Amino acid sequence: AMRRGDCCLLKWSDVDLPKRFITVKTAKTGVTVAIPIFPMLYDELARLPRNTRGYVFPEAAAMYTENADGITWRVRKVFAAAGFKDAEEGEA
Repeated sequence: AMRRGDCCLLKWSDVDLPKRFITVKTAKTGVTVAIPIFPMLYDELARLPRNTRGYVFPEAAAMYTENADGITWRVRKVFAAAGFKDAEEGEA
């Protein structure tokens, strides 16, 4: 439901843990969306330190603003390690 930039630049002010929703204005369309927080994501968010004026993922926000393709590269590495293949790689 969220694109790379929306995830990396997510702010705590957009996260409502008690109601289990994230409400953001998407960068691509400018539409405000409410996204439910499912249990696995809730558990991860609940473990993170909260800075109500800051980013949920400050390291990802910094990398995204400096080199957005670095985020894509890291995600692809994780997917590859999990056994997923990029469509461009073809069959191994």
